[in-house]
Amino acid sequence: MFPVITGATGAERIYDGYPDVALQMIDGRTFDGSIQLVEYRPRVLEHPPLGTTG
Repeated sequence: MFPVITGATGAERIYDGYPDVALQMIDGRTFDGSIQLVEYRPRVLEHPPLGTTG
């Protein structure tokens, strides 16, 4: 699962300009064997997760 959040038109990503964050899954449940509710806690990263070269 790779969530992408867009604005009302779907043309622009609404988080451009925000800092990089890591998402830690803190809870997850499955309903009726197929619907999933997943809860994440964001954490602002000091640098890109894989570092940079250069």
